[in-house]
Amino acid sequence: MRFQWPGFRKTSEKPTGQPSAQVTEDDRSPGSLRPLWIPFFLRRTNLILFICVFLAIGIALGALYGVSVRNSGLCNSNTKYYYLWTYGPTAVSTLLAALWAQVEYRSKQMAPWNLMAQEPQPVGKSLLLDYTDPMNIISLFTSAKEKHFIVTTAIAGTFFIKLITVLSSGLFIALPTALKQSHSPLIARNVFYGNADAGVSAKSASVAYGTLAYSLQYPEGTTPLYAYQSFDSPAASSFIVTAEVNVFSADLTCEVGNVIENTVDTTTGEQNPLLEPIPRRIQTYTEQANVWISTDTCDNLFVAVQEGQSMSWNGSTCTNLENGDDANRFIIIFGDWTSTTRPFERDISALSIRDGSSNGVSNNDVSTEVIDTSTDDSLVSIDDPNDSNDDQLVSIDDPDTSDDASITIEAPEASTTMPNIINNGQSTSLSASTNKPSTPTTSSTADDSGSLTAANFTISESTFRPKVALSCKPHYKIQRASVTLTKDDDGYWSPNISIPVGGNSSQLAGISGWTLTKGFAQSIYEAEEEINEHLLDFLRTAGPEGDVTSDAAVLNGSLSQIFQRVAVQYARSYLMRPTQEDLSGEVVLEETRLYVRTVPFSIIEATLAFLIGIAGFLYVKSPTVATSRDPSSIGGLSTILARSPELMTSLEGLGTHELQEFRNRLQHREFKTSVQPHSSSPFAITESGTSDMEPASSVPLTEDKIKWWRPFAVSITGRILIAVSPIAVVIALTLLLAHSQDKNGIATIDKSLAVHYAWTYIPVLVMVGVQLLFGMLDYAIKIFNPYHNLRVGAAPARTSIMENHLAKLGLHALFVAVGKLQYTVVAAGFAMMLSSFLTIVTGGLFYTEYTQTHQEVQVQRMGWFNTSHYVSSEGVKQANLVLAYNLTEPTWTHDQLAFPKLQVRANGEVSKNASELQVVVPSLRGNANCSVSSPEFMQWAIDNPNLSEGSIPTINSTVTIMGNKDWSGTGYFGHWNSIIMDFEEAPPIVASIGRAVNKTITEVTALSCWPYIEQLDVSVTFNLPSYTISNEKPPVPDKSTSKVFSNSGPTSFDDFTLANPNTGDRTSEELFGVFGLAVYGKDGVPISELIGDTNIHKLNDAVSRVYSRVVAQIMDCRRAASDDASDINGTMVSTDTLRLKQSTISTHILQGLLLAMLVCSAVTFCIMDTRKLLPKNPCSIAAVASLLAGSDLMTSNIIPSGSEWMSDRELEKKVFKGLLFRLGWWQDEDEPGVSRFGIDIGKAGGGA
Repeated sequence: MRFQWPGFRKTSEKPTGQPSAQVTEDDRSPGSLRPLWIPFFLRRTNLILFICVFLAIGIALGALYGVSVRNSGLCNSNTKYYYLWTYGPTAVSTLLAALWAQVEYRSKQMAPWNLMAQEPQPVGKSLLLDYTDPMNIISLFTSAKEKHFIVTTAIAGTFFIKLITVLSSGLFIALPTALKQSHSPLIARNVFYGNADAGVSAKSASVAYGTLAYSLQYPEGTTPLYAYQSFDSPAASSFIVTAEVNVFSADLTCEVGNVIENTVDTTTGEQNPLLEPIPRRIQTYTEQANVWISTDTCDNLFVAVQEGQSMSWNGSTCTNLENGDDANRFIIIFGDWTSTTRPFERDISALSIRDGSSNGVSNNDVSTEVIDTSTDDSLVSIDDPNDSNDDQLVSIDDPDTSDDASITIEAPEASTTMPNIINNGQSTSLSASTNKPSTPTTSSTADDSGSLTAANFTISESTFRPKVALSCKPHYKIQRASVTLTKDDDGYWSPNISIPVGGNSSQLAGISGWTLTKGFAQSIYEAEEEINEHLLDFLRTAGPEGDVTSDAAVLNGSLSQIFQRVAVQYARSYLMRPTQEDLSGEVVLEETRLYVRTVPFSIIEATLAFLIGIAGFLYVKSPTVATSRDPSSIGGLSTILARSPELMTSLEGLGTHELQEFRNRLQHREFKTSVQPHSSSPFAITESGTSDMEPASSVPLTEDKIKWWRPFAVSITGRILIAVSPIAVVIALTLLLAHSQDKNGIATIDKSLAVHYAWTYIPVLVMVGVQLLFGMLDYAIKIFNPYHNLRVGAAPARTSIMENHLAKLGLHALFVAVGKLQYTVVAAGFAMMLSSFLTIVTGGLFYTEYTQTHQEVQVQRMGWFNTSHYVSSEGVKQANLVLAYNLTEPTWTHDQLAFPKLQVRANGEVSKNASELQVVVPSLRGNANCSVSSPEFMQWAIDNPNLSEGSIPTINSTVTIMGNKDWSGTGYFGHWNSIIMDFEEAPPIVASIGRAVNKTITEVTALSCWPYIEQLDVSVTFNLPSYTISNEKPPVPDKSTSKVFSNSGPTSFDDFTLANPNTGDRTSEELFGVFGLAVYGKDGVPISELIGDTNIHKLNDAVSRVYSRVVAQIMDCRRAASDDASDINGTMVSTDTLRLKQSTISTHILQGLLLAMLVCSAVTFCIMDTRKLLPKNPCSIAAVASLLAGSDLMTSNIIPSGSEWMSDRELEKKVFKGLLFRLGWWQDEDEPGVSRFGIDIGKAGGGA
């Protein structure tokens, strides 16, 4: 059978007009021109270069790992370098794999030549030896079995580099890291200085009580025992800051006092030898116990105890010590009074209502506080003889009995009309006498108008019996100490102070321990108004488990604790000033750092060590001589086969036969390459032994009996798999990305290494699988390409017999194929090049991120609010602590809102890691509901005879001093007046603010307020498990749900006033009610911006804001059980849930790569038809030789002697220039009917 292409015919002559290939003696003399050929990538210099590269990578990784361990990471995982550390390692290993692929290929290709160069080899180890076509895993074991270790190590190197490629995708990881930085710049915000303010407010004591009684957070710069310089770091991500700063501490050294004298006599008010009189509203003539005590170190200490009081405290001086602060002592005493009668009137100064501005009192010594132990109050109604319409009411205590009191009125005249006494609800008629009764009686005096001015109680034989007394010496010190601030989840900095043992200490100039004691006493006294707590309440709060009134040890501990806390707050408020000083300290930053993972690093290092050993083995064992030239191309191999006529004769007629036929025919023969380096002898394959078979041409195969070679990549199964795999991966990536975006992550994962390696390496392994499929396709196309070119038509040598893309690097082969317009090679090569990026990009495909997860839960409302009474002294105290001194808000309040207590029901699975609860909850908010006072109301107020002057300030009227006794009468004022009048238009509250000169009002703005409490739904985010509310996520009220909870809101604030946070000079202002907080509290507005018609909106907003905040704290203390325990739908949010997410960018890149690869494979399959192209695998020497046997190409006329020493360029220019080649059936012209299948020379012309 003759197969012939139209227009071509077989020829054994050179093409007409083409020069003959003349090979000169110099061309044939290898000794004079060139040595034996060694593949470039197997040359020892290049193998040494591989060793150096492997070693350099290992050293670099080791250095990086050392830095990673030593410095808690390599660096900040800056987004700028994200792609470098994500894709860089895989890119390096991918490039290394491309280079090593040539080492592997050449080791496989040269295996039979290396063996034949050593000694004669059977056909299975020479002509039929093929390691390039089988899968690497098969070639690995086969070569190891045959002890062809050069091939084994080269293939192993490929596997090792592939392992590095996979591991490098997870080599680096970004982790949140606590990074410690020493000698970091810090800034000190304040400094201690010795200039204590003369005026002391309630702030120090109030803050100390709030932290002690309510566990509220300590203000910045303080702890229970210390006040320290505030400092911070400019680094926003710092969460631990340590610096050495000045630290203040104070304490009392107390001794138990021994009573040396105890007398009872009459005194005026609260006088004692060391104290200035503190102005009171009522001065009384009463009995007091004068007690003198001594201690082991101090003599003649005095303390006065008012009649009926169980305790007292004041300052005194040790008479045995030199006068000065060091001789002063703080004295506290507890005891019991006994008497046959009870006092008619007590000193009610501790309960008199004063404005918060009254803390302007300046005392040079310690004040005395009077504590009333009575529990019953009786109202005394005294009729004014000159006014039948007005009663005078006096509040008295009845500690012992509810019997009627007997009172005698002392007046200028001998007798008066007796008043009615209402004692415990009973009315009693009193008698009057000008004589002091001999029996226990009490008397009062009246002025000329008949008004009661004072009451003097005569008690027979009153006795005070002391139970415990302490004498305490105050002291303080300032030391350098290490202060560490740690930031919690709510943004609060918690201090930890380390005081060096035996360190030096100092004191501030002009500030003694006694200075602190005076501040302590004054602040305790002032706090009585704002938080309604006496020193005894402080002591009992500090020592709840003991009896401070009788146990000296318990009293000592409680008093020291109270003194320490108040002194610390005093130091923070009065002994520090702002500053901006540079410090140096240690900062721990929360930074996302780049780490080298230990396991991948260790495996890669071990793998690199193996690769160094492999390259070293190849360096030692790889033969330095094997062939005269590169035998990888058909043309290159033909030059060697042309010098081997015996071999070619043995293979004639086997062009269509399977390789087993070769094995059978040549099984008793051995083959060897014969060459003498640097000589003129030809390079040839010689054989020894005899053939057991007749020439195959005697048994020709028809075309229908040929088993055509179809490697897996071009088989139907292979094509389907190659086409389906990128489509399947693209679909999977698309679905996973959609799921990741919809569910805020693909899945919740833990931090275990196994899970990390799973999502890191499984995707890479999938991409490696896809890459292997396309690698098989690329390999098959490059094998088929020259034969395909020969089969489709006459082809020149450069695109056919001299073509071998496998011997080139992938990128090089791609460019060569583009230049030759070999589209199938271009498509397959481009797909293979793109597949190299799959593993690179997959390294950044998945990542983990702490994200929010939501879980629907049922939330139970635990009670509601009391609707019967709104005024609460406890609530006002709480408001003062929170609003005036910026202490933390109680749990169930926030700003202007009060929430019911909530509890998440534990039905079903409730996340224990939840950090937030999102819920819409009904809440309460006070509304001042103010508007500008109408002229009609103001005129009514001026004309109304039932309102005293100053009740409602008006222009030119006299301003009433409502609390600040230090106010000069000139300056600003702000009043909060409750109006109780039977007048339809009279508002419950009038809030007025203005200016006065010498107590005459010159400017005033008034608001009329009708307060109420509203209920509305509020969207709240609670931090779990504390149920606190972050300012970063404030509650959001739904105004559309607002409804009236109560038509009236609090109008007054019980028995004491709202605080004024101003600690400065108050002689030019008197702010009462909400105005102290409106001006100096949270979100305060300067008073000058609240006065005048142009500022009416600011005034209204300020009053409303403060009122709502106060009411929120009041309602928090007015809770009640509720029958309505209905559940509320809520959502628990976990913000520390580690979710696996998919990168959108990486996904789109991979989708693009895979789709482009799919298109390339389709182009390849469409253009190149590999059916009936090759009857056998052409990768062995015998397979190629069988296609050349009997060809004119093998004649010396075409390939002259010495051609086997030429390079490819020389062969193309001198030997094959002008020749055209093709693959197909050739008819033997000498023997009609005999044909062969193979490669031969054809030229354009007529039929053959």
